[in-house]
Amino acid sequence: GGKASVSIKYTPEAGRDVKKYFVYYISKDGKLERFKTKYINGYFSFVTSHFSEYAIVYDENAADADTNTGSTDGSGLTGKALRYRNTLTINAKLKVSQTKSRINIKWGKVGDADGYDIYVQYCGKKFGDPVATIEGKTSAKIKTVNGEKLKLTKNFKVRVVAYKLTDGKKKVLCKTVVAHIVGRNNRKYSNPKKLTVKTKQLTLSAGETAKVKAKVVLCDPSKKSLTDKHAPTFRYASSDKSVAKVDKKGNITAKSAGTCYIYVYARNGFAKKIKVTVE
Repeated sequence: GGKASVSIKYTPEAGRDVKKYFVYYISKDGKLERFKTKYINGYFSFVTSHFSEYAIVYDENAADADTNTGSTDGSGLTGKALRYRNTLTINAKLKVSQTKSRINIKWGKVGDADGYDIYVQYCGKKFGDPVATIEGKTSAKIKTVNGEKLKLTKNFKVRVVAYKLTDGKKKVLCKTVVAHIVGRNNRKYSNPKKLTVKTKQLTLSAGETAKVKAKVVLCDPSKKSLTDKHAPTFRYASSDKSVAKVDKKGNITAKSAGTCYIYVYARNGFAKKIKVTVE
């Protein structure tokens, strides 16, 4: 689940442009893919989270604009795979809380993001324009919604959207789950203050199944939790569906040898992960 930083000392042949060196590797679905290396102080460097054979290749036909067919963070992931990885990253540290008359929001840092749009709305209504745009940090404090002070007897929903600027336009990289929050002055409902899982590690054989056992502790046990009309009690995601997948009921199915993480999200976005090793 981690990353490896690789640096290889190499002196390019005379006349060769270092911008036309790429790293090629075999993706998990067996395809040949590549991403661009960095050349600093005599070393080609890249970062990867994927086991494979790697090769540094000079491509004299690469166009100047062909700087990277993968992500700029050096992971080598592209398209849906990169978006999915970013989604796990931004959700992993999602936390929404309240202090007096404001909502405090935190989220995971997305490597390629130039900024984050923050959306807040009362439950039952559609999101409008972002209530804030954040650059250079991964937290926000929100005091208004729809141009007015927050009504803390009501319930809210929150979403953070990471974006990258391309030709002055925002390109969405990923989004958090929609976190549903009880206003701190609500007399009937309460928010989860803690999310726990019974097992933090599982070892399974291919084809074997298991079930996520999670529970939440409410800030005020004398009150109720929000209903499924807002969001399911728990939502789930797998960091690598080729190793193990999980359905909406928390049933894990081992697919092939490897290691991945199963994430569990409470209604208010709190997250826990379970390490799954498939033998």
